[in-house]
Parts: sequence; C-alpha cells; structure tokens
Amino acid sequence: VLVAVNQTDAEQPFTLRIGGAEAALVMPPQSVASHEIMPGGLCGKKTFKVNDCPQMQKPAPDAFDITPAEIIMRGEKKEGEEISFACRIKNIGSLPTASNATLCVLFQLDGDTDIARATVCIPPLPPGGETIIEANIPFGKKTTWTAEAGWHTFFAVAEIGNCKPEANTDNNRLGTEVYFQNIGG
Repeated sequence: VLVAVNQTDAEQPFTLRIGGAEAALVMPPQSVASHEIMPGGLCGKKTFKVNDCPQMQKPAPDAFDITPAEIIMRGEKKEGEEISFACRIKNIGSLPTASNATLCVLFQLDGDTDIARATVCIPPLPPGGETIIEANIPFGKKTTWTAEAGWHTFFAVAEIGNCKPEANTDNNRLGTEVYFQNIGG
C-alpha cells in the first residue's frame, strides 16, 4: 500500500511509477490517499480529507517494532550487472527484540517477483538499534538479480520469528524505485 499526503490547499498532480507501468494521479487539497498495489497494477484507491483520516497505528508502549530502514543494492545500475541485496533493519520500538529472534527479509522486484530472502538469527536489537542482513537464500539458482534496463521498483518485507509477535506490522515493508541504464543503445 502506498500512502500519499497533500497538506496544501491546491490539487497536486503526481506520477506513480511501478516498474514499467505509470499512472498519472491528482491529489485533492488537504487529503490523504492510499493506493493498493497488486501484481496486476494499481488496484484500489481510498481518499480521505486530512481532518477525517484514520489515526496512524502506533506500537504498544512496551514492545519492539522492527522496520526496514534502507534497501541496499550492490553493483552498477546498468543492464547485465549482477545486483546483490541487503537491508538495514531498525528497532523503532521501546523494548529490545528477543535474544533468539529470527529475522527474515523478502526482496521483491516490481511488486510481484521474489528475488531472494535473508534469514538470520540476531542478538537482541535494542530500541533504536540497527542491523544489516544480506540476501542468503535464493528464489531459483542465485541470490542476485541480473539487471534489466529501465525503471524498477524493489521491496523489502521484514518479519521476525521465534519470539512473541510484533505489536505493529504495518511498517514492515519498504520500497524504492531505481533506474538501470541501457548499455546497448
């Protein structure tokens, strides 16, 4: 789900680009819109006036809360290059994670293609603490992606296991859009 906010008193046009697909959208003044993105493209839209928006879900006062803070891609941003993936995970909660927690991150391309997964046991991650985990389990034969020219959207989806569930999982997905150069022409 993508959430867009327009806090101005005027309509704001913008272009939503997912992989090779684009949608020209307009935000009404003083509004929040959520766009559901599915493998087939942009599927749903809900728009609220700013004063009528649902409250943001906050973690319980005494809980850990992991969130992907950065998708790290190694390799040149041009077609044909092998791109490897890692993710910086942060605990934004008020308690540390459990000592035997298993952290998993799924790396996806353009919203519907699984590239690789990272799965590691982590030491307790204190409030505000961060860790970086590298893709180590392939979908197919490799944990890297052979770059294709054009715009692509990458997602990291984090989960934590072997401990009590997170109080807030709404912030466990991060996306970024990257352009890969066409070297053939």
